[in-house]
Amino acid sequence: MFLIWGMRVLNAVLGTGQFHCPRCGVDAEYRRVQPRQWFTFFFVPVVPLRRLEPHVECTQCGTAFRDAVLAEPTTQLFEHQVGLANRAAVAHLVATSGTPGPAPREAAVALLASSAGVAPTYDAAALAQDVAAFADPEVALAYLRPLAATMTTEGREEFLRRVLTFADRHDRTADRSALVAGYAAALGLSAAHAAGIAATVRRADGSHPGGTA
Repeated sequence: MFLIWGMRVLNAVLGTGQFHCPRCGVDAEYRRVQPRQWFTFFFVPVVPLRRLEPHVECTQCGTAFRDAVLAEPTTQLFEHQVGLANRAAVAHLVATSGTPGPAPREAAVALLASSAGVAPTYDAAALAQDVAAFADPEVALAYLRPLAATMTTEGREEFLRRVLTFADRHDRTADRSALVAGYAAALGLSAAHAAGIAATVRRADGSHPGGTA
């Protein structure tokens, strides 16, 4: 028997954009669609029926994902967030440094110019602007907080380790415990975790000419 009626699902496109596709592992274009069942007659949709849950489709691999996938930053946005966090963390240290002379600023420029998300052309003029912008600790910490949700634990540990290594070599401030705790909390690391990283930095850097014994 030949059936002349049936059911079919059609998608209405609700929006498009770019996202980080978990299956492709790279940034890709997506379509956010609203599926809907239709009653068909001679294969032609004639009667709209119930709507199904909207979802996101990768236009590159065709995989469907729940809307929550859009909360993950694209690679470009993530790199931008990391770059801002690097600049904020180091510039705040320079702003509050107890070390006189140009050495801390020169070291900060060298560190940031080689940091993820920061242009290799980063220079002393850019640092001067950042030092003024991130002197307030709350402003600086605001740029570290996004990493708590988007960076791996290992990545956040390494971020804090690099910043504390710079501080250990170029900041004569006697007590940095409040700063370490603030940076750690913003990165989603516990106080105990941060203390362990700080202790490791001190031990590793004790033999460095600019380090503390």
